[in-house]
Amino acid sequence: MDIFQSTSDTGILTLTMSGRLDADTTAGFTDKLNALIDGGERRIILDLSGIDYVSSVGLRSLILAAKRLAPLGGKVVLCAPQDRILKLLEIAGFTSIFTIAPTRDAAIEALQTSPGQDILQLQRLKKRKLHLRDRITFIEDQLTPDIIA
Repeated sequence: MDIFQSTSDTGILTLTMSGRLDADTTAGFTDKLNALIDGGERRIILDLSGIDYVSSVGLRSLILAAKRLAPLGGKVVLCAPQDRILKLLEIAGFTSIFTIAPTRDAAIEALQTSPGQDILQLQRLKKRKLHLRDRITFIEDQLTPDIIA
């Protein structure tokens, strides 16, 4: 698999890939992606127009990248997949996890309007809500006497 890296004027990184994303190529792809994330990249477009095959290991690498970026306020957008790759992404349920754009311009627009930081804030608020709910339950239990009949 070949990977070509470019950055737009707005600072969005695009990885244009060609070939197969399978057991033989996924390790190199994952290493490159992790190095970019470690280097501070938070908005990444994966141009899948040149990818003609994706294995389950390849799908897993996409999920791991998204999971790694989410707590950092980042996002991965997939763009221009071939019809059979798009069908695979739909069947695997990736359309609910990723934004899949038909073109690179649409992917750039999706990242520019993406509320990445809002997602992180929402996760923190949900965690705080659960903590407060547990605390309220504890206090209510302390106020209600245990009557053993």
